[in-house]
Amino acid sequence: MKIFTPNKPCPKHLQKVKEDVLKYGIPVIRVVQRGDEYIAIEGSHRCAACKELGIVPKIQVISESEYLEDGGVSGDIPLATAGWIADIFSEGEQGYFEF
Repeated sequence: MKIFTPNKPCPKHLQKVKEDVLKYGIPVIRVVQRGDEYIAIEGSHRCAACKELGIVPKIQVISESEYLEDGGVSGDIPLATAGWIADIFSEGEQGYFEF
């Protein structure tokens, strides 16, 4: 499973999120599905924390229209086919996590 995230995690905040994941359990990440890839609309730090801890996050797939109805703006995240993002980001860097 490939999840693309909109932000690069801040190391200080990432440490806190990792502690929260260990304390509270596997987080849920809301995503929009594009083919066999997912684009996170939230949860950059939670994705990074899960990757570092060897945990696969739970995902909640929502439609692009649900995202927009929730106040999202179509330019906020790359809702075009995500495949090209893998060519830009390498695993573990801003934007791309493979579980």
